Amino acid sequence: MLQQYAIMVPPSRDYPLRRFEVKRDDIDGQIGYGKGSMVFHMLRRVVGRDLFFATLKDVARFYEGKQATWGDLQKMFEQSTGISLEDFFSQWLDRSGGPQLKLGRLSDEVTEKGYRISGEIVQSGDIYQLRVPIEIERDSGSISLFEVSKRKNPFSIDVTKLPSKLTLDPDCQIFRRLYPEEIVPGLNAFLEDREKVFVLPETKNDEVRKIYADLANMAKERKGGKVLSEGDLTEEDIQGGSLMLLGRSWKNPLFSKMMAKIPGPVVVKDGRFVVDGRFVDENSGSLLLTFHHPSRPEKWVTIYFGKTVNALSRARYIFFYGWDSYLLFEKGRPVKRGNFPPQRSYVTENLLLPPPPQRE
Repeated sequence: MLQQYAIMVPPSRDYPLRRFEVKRDDIDGQIGYGKGSMVFHMLRRVVGRDLFFATLKDVARFYEGKQATWGDLQKMFEQSTGISLEDFFSQWLDRSGGPQLKLGRLSDEVTEKGYRISGEIVQSGDIYQLRVPIEIERDSGSISLFEVSKRKNPFSIDVTKLPSKLTLDPDCQIFRRLYPEEIVPGLNAFLEDREKVFVLPETKNDEVRKIYADLANMAKERKGGKVLSEGDLTEEDIQGGSLMLLGRSWKNPLFSKMMAKIPGPVVVKDGRFVVDGRFVDENSGSLLLTFHHPSRPEKWVTIYFGKTVNALSRARYIFFYGWDSYLLFEKGRPVKRGNFPPQRSYVTENLLLPPPPQRE
């Protein structure tokens, strides 16, 4: 859900959940149903499972056949819990977007009983009041909860031996807006970028070119962007936005550096794609993959190619596979699929490796 929200709801079009009324487009759906479901999930964690469901049953009985507002819901939960939930409902209903979290200033020191792990939980953008779980990974994982209410929130955890990894909110229990580098690559991420270019291959096979042209124009009609032949590309097009390289346009020397950045298990070898050690048969198979633009982490490079009409027989159905990073098709059917890891996580640090540079 966090992945979908991050790529489908640009901050410029985000709005507070309390304003949601009906789903008219994907943005409404991600705010009303996506973020909305997370708010109910977080409320359950605040009040406890049994009291949460008991109160929902009371709401259903009391408002049967009537309209209930968020304010009515808040009142019922405050009555059942005996506590004020004003801060909770206000921050999740009356603000657009959500917090961005990352770990900062991690260090460790030896103590009499083992080690003390210290660091900061850093919030970007608006400041929220949160209870953030931190998981310490060692022989058996343990989780500690920390109250977070400022831009930088220091913490310390005493452990008997040095852990291998530390993770904020390991099970994604808190609604938050992901950083671009945290998004798992996929076709949907490319399609939601307004600054995208569909690159048509220069091929003598008119049937194959038409398949790619129809595919690009269909996507453009739905999601915007522009369609160019590879010979019409400029350096600004290549560096400025996301790219979908259709057909054998990926072999253009302009993209050679990009091809070297494709994550495993997909590699280019001897001018051909290899997936999990298996060469892609361009005559009967096609390959769809998306990865982070090497120069701009918030942009994407998507490649879709097959050499023959037979290999591309079900090209228009690739839009049903928008959440996979790579898919290998044989005769139009997916036979191998998987996801590339995000470029990095700002909520996970491997304590046995040198820390990555801090993001300002």
